[in-house]
Amino acid sequence: MKNNFKTIKKYNQNNKSDSFVGLRITNEEIEFVFPYKYEIPTKELQLKKEMLNLIKLIDRYKTEKNINDKKFQNNFFPFNSYLWIIENYIKNGYYEEQEYKYQNGIKGKINWKKTIKNNKIYFNNEEIVYKELITKQVNHNINSIITKIHMFCVQEATKVMGWYYGVNEISVPKLNMQENQMIEILKSEIKKTFLDSKKELLLNMIKIIEGVDISCYNTKRFEITTSEFEYIFERLVEERFGTEDIKKYYPTATWHVQKVQKETRPLRPDSILKDKDNNIYILDAKYYNYGYSKQIKDLPDTYSINKQITYAENVKENKQDIKDVFNIFILPYKAEEKDEYLKYEGYATASWKNEKELETGSYSKVHVILVDLKKLINNTYGTKQQNIEKLINVLEEFKF
Repeated sequence: MKNNFKTIKKYNQNNKSDSFVGLRITNEEIEFVFPYKYEIPTKELQLKKEMLNLIKLIDRYKTEKNINDKKFQNNFFPFNSYLWIIENYIKNGYYEEQEYKYQNGIKGKINWKKTIKNNKIYFNNEEIVYKELITKQVNHNINSIITKIHMFCVQEATKVMGWYYGVNEISVPKLNMQENQMIEILKSEIKKTFLDSKKELLLNMIKIIEGVDISCYNTKRFEITTSEFEYIFERLVEERFGTEDIKKYYPTATWHVQKVQKETRPLRPDSILKDKDNNIYILDAKYYNYGYSKQIKDLPDTYSINKQITYAENVKENKQDIKDVFNIFILPYKAEEKDEYLKYEGYATASWKNEKELETGSYSKVHVILVDLKKLINNTYGTKQQNIEKLINVLEEFKF
């Protein structure tokens, strides 16, 4: 496979026939699509780093949402194992089975235990002398079945991700074995070894084989993409700023009919942040276009604003230890300044809240804060605590 990229382009949210984000490989073509308005690095090293960060995000959340993860017809791709196998191969080469042979002679490392056990002792000027020394020699069997399976796994890994490391696809002789046969051999080998490094190698090999369609492994097709990047955006906001178990903050309603009580499905906030002063910040990540378009129509509507106020009222009424509650929409944008990460944009009010409530009830205003998408994805700002402090400081300046 070629080491350069066939296609790199931005995510086009208006073209529904091509709305995915992530990596798609077809034969000799490598196509990588970044999120909408993402600033693509011009230097290859940084470009590859940011591509890998994005693929890892998609891979991390693939079991939770509609993430395409296609290796031929299988819906399974052990991404981290592919990276591990290639990096291990670059560092150590192919796995070589070591065979130990004991023989009489002076070549090799002397095995004193076997020498003492199998030889008579002679004395020469009060020194102990052994007639024959038993030595241990190590032979590297590069034709072992484990080595052949490892070569197959390296071929599979470089086929998909070799371009990232500048390694061409490794071609090896066809291995005439079924998937379950290879896996059983590797599992049997795991039981025999006490070396953690070898166990790690064998386990990663198993994961790769489990995700391969042996009947068509010469087909070069692979995809790890998502058509719902807004979900990953929500999870990133939770990772960087959320501190609380959101299940504790679900607003619910109960029907009292037919002499029974039946609780309805709860509303679910995206993220909850609680600071050291017992203030609660209800965060709703919206993967909307406003941060790029600056058009009011691209902001959250009344339905979303109403939900935020409901979340806050539920906290205020049911959490007695809470000092105050703040509502925040978090939307993506591209920062103009190099060091800019979060930007306060304004707030929304609701017609069903009177002037007194707007003056005294902080949660009655739903604030909008923009977050630089690129910095959010690549976590360039710092630790989670630094992210939280930055968010609170940005709101502090404008919340009243």
